[in-house]
Amino acid sequence: MADVELILDDGTRENGIGIIGGDWEFIFLNRFTPDAGVYPFTLDEIQVYFASQDQVWVGDRMDLVVYENTSGNTDPAVGAHFLARFEVVVEALDAWNTYPLPGGVDLDGPGDVLIGVIAMKKSGSSYYPAALD
Repeated sequence: MADVELILDDGTRENGIGIIGGDWEFIFLNRFTPDAGVYPFTLDEIQVYFASQDQVWVGDRMDLVVYENTSGNTDPAVGAHFLARFEVVVEALDAWNTYPLPGGVDLDGPGDVLIGVIAMKKSGSSYYPAALD
């Protein structure tokens, strides 16, 4: 069984997105559509980039979430099934944070894999935890 890499970007940050006011958790996610032939596979790590200019700090709590959507709907929310949630903290700024997933997440597909991050910090001020590419 070959490795499956789910990659969207070129590894650079163009901007940060988030919320003004910072009184709510903030979820951001990426949608991946692997070739049908790579299924089934196990997701065993998630990498997230956090930038210092986005008011994120080492130690901020984030939850990683994984959904699978095999419905074929163009809207990834329609038919998405929650698979897993992992509590993590920001380990480094201006760098990729790599989070191994205990036990992995089995994806049977084919379809979309939705990998999200929930910024759990309620800072009370503007907060832009998602490094936009």
